[in-house]
Amino acid sequence: MLKLIKTLLISFIFLTNVNAQDAFIKKKSKEGEICGGAIYVSPEIIHTCDPNLECVYMNGHITESPGICHVKCPIFRDDWGNCIPDNCETWYDGCNTCNVVDNHLVECTETICLNPDDKPTCVSYSTTSSPLDTFINCATWINSINEMNSVCCADENNNGNCIANFPKKCSSECASIVNVLFNDCKGILDYTGLSSNPEYLDFENKCKLHDKNSLSDKIIPSNCALWYDGCNTCQISDKGNLCTRMMCINQQPAECKRYYTPEEITTDKHEIGRKCFDGKDNDNDGKKDCQDPDCEIYGICRRISDNDNDKDKERLCFDGTDGKNNETDTDTDCDNPECKKDPRANWHCGRDIPRRGRGRGGGLNSRGRGLNSRGGGN
Repeated sequence: MLKLIKTLLISFIFLTNVNAQDAFIKKKSKEGEICGGAIYVSPEIIHTCDPNLECVYMNGHITESPGICHVKCPIFRDDWGNCIPDNCETWYDGCNTCNVVDNHLVECTETICLNPDDKPTCVSYSTTSSPLDTFINCATWINSINEMNSVCCADENNNGNCIANFPKKCSSECASIVNVLFNDCKGILDYTGLSSNPEYLDFENKCKLHDKNSLSDKIIPSNCALWYDGCNTCQISDKGNLCTRMMCINQQPAECKRYYTPEEITTDKHEIGRKCFDGKDNDNDGKKDCQDPDCEIYGICRRISDNDNDKDKERLCFDGTDGKNNETDTDTDCDNPECKKDPRANWHCGRDIPRRGRGRGGGLNSRGRGLNSRGGGN
């Protein structure tokens, strides 16, 4: 009898453990729903994302908080869940600025932020990579339709596709790319006939409801040189606008960042790629490198304190006044951490500045962890 009781007790414990495991329901979360983390809405439910989504944690170093399911970032995300775009060399997460090397954030500033309220942005892009790999070219917009499908249809039932119809809902990331293709790239709506398509207009209204800033009725002024649509920045050109391809979780108000001068409007040439930071006025508009609106899309030329003359004054990095060691400043511009973030650093310093690798996928950043190391599955 005692042996029988022991056998029944062992069987009961085994079944209890099995039932306990079964009690944890693995729920597949949709886009915008909870996932992962150590704190759950229901302790018996394990939340994981649908296969075409990933769990994004947006609370910095608070590792116990749950994440939210978002469309997969093709490169990698920072500690606040922001998707870093391809070929970005210097990234600002709304709190700190870091260099991007081999899908890692390195040489970051160390400001402490509990909840960054500034907008994240790529401070400078690579000028050595092909512009078509870095930006969306409105002149060849058809090449970006598949990208829009992967972003906007990731949560659709048809294995992440909605080729036959428009998405049933519009996420913030989807609104980002829709805004570029159909608002920043002028004329595409009329060319495709979507401007009068009731199904598209219904879909656009969903995007507007989700993000009132990005898909507003605000149009690009006729003489705007650099347009910010609330997420992406566009270099405006009569040869086809060139826009960044960021997927933003939070949108900002749209505005024209810079206007063309009368002299710049008259030129029919525009600088791009390496020409933007070679020290020459390649399009003969009277401006070169950082001063040329064609080049501002690649990033901002850095300014540092002029220690050689007056600490209260600033000068541009690589302006020719501090390219070598001297008695008052032992560091060259190539050694200066701020100048290393200048989009011209690779051109001036060569191999002294680490270049961004081409590998993909998340990884640990220099501040201790990568988002893919969190719990909670996808």
